[in-house]
Amino acid sequence: MSATPNVNVLKITGINAISGKTSLNNNDIILIEDSEASNTKKKTTIADIKATVGSTGTPGVAQSINSFELASTTANSSITNEVFSVKVIPTVLRAVTQMSFFVTSIASGQVTSVGIYNNSGTLLGQGSVAASALGIRTATLNTTVTLAANTEYYFSIWDSNGTANYASKALFNLNILGKSGVHSSSTLPNSIPGTATNKCFWINAF
Repeated sequence: MSATPNVNVLKITGINAISGKTSLNNNDIILIEDSEASNTKKKTTIADIKATVGSTGTPGVAQSINSFELASTTANSSITNEVFSVKVIPTVLRAVTQMSFFVTSIASGQVTSVGIYNNSGTLLGQGSVAASALGIRTATLNTTVTLAANTEYYFSIWDSNGTANYASKALFNLNILGKSGVHSSSTLPNSIPGTATNKCFWINAF
């Protein structure tokens, strides 16, 4: 005789026989089979599902956060020993490890740096990659940065010699929307530099 599992089993004739619930609560419990533990029966909650989806992304939903839609680019601009930063407000929680920019004119061997600052101007993570090919260039951040939903951040980009050009557009000249400041090192400063700028570069984080 097989052992009786220590679990209460509800016997029903079909799913349609169960009462429905449309207003879910964070404490509602769902029965699952754990694929990482030989399909052992376990429970989870709506709160757990929300937390997991929020940190890893929702299937079918764009996983990246950018400064503006690439298709709305209106200019290709150079950067010469300056850090350009633009305000970004994610609509979902995202843990990002990479950032991209779009090269419209190449500079062989030129290294471009990107990074993320919080709204107080503190550097959260940065990375760099050569602007040696047209199109999207991607840098790996030196640390994972978790971006909270509905929270203000700055995405930043730096270049030294002004040879490469990047996808950009005009920005309303207001300090809380965008900043630019002189900086001479490929390592971004710990505090965001600069004053108001009317130039915004396409920067993507994912």
